[in-house]
Amino acid sequence: MWDRFVQALKRFFTSFWKTTPTATPVDYGDGYKPTQRYQDYDEARARAQLRLEVDRILEKISDQGVESLSKAERKTLEDASKQMR
Repeated sequence: MWDRFVQALKRFFTSFWKTTPTATPVDYGDGYKPTQRYQDYDEARARAQLRLEVDRILEKISDQGVESLSKAERKTLEDASKQMR
């Protein structure tokens, strides 16, 4: 029972992270904004860190069950779910 639940969660979260934003083309004219490039990098890095944390939590659910989650871990899953909507 839990295996199907965990697999469904993994598919849900994996499908979200398959799409990654493409980098904005560099414009060396008036429109060049290097800060946007760094902001995009920071956002991508934050998403990757969140993905790793969600993967860790899903593994914990697989091994120990949903009841083993702390409040912080539940909140992390809830926040990740909201970001995907």
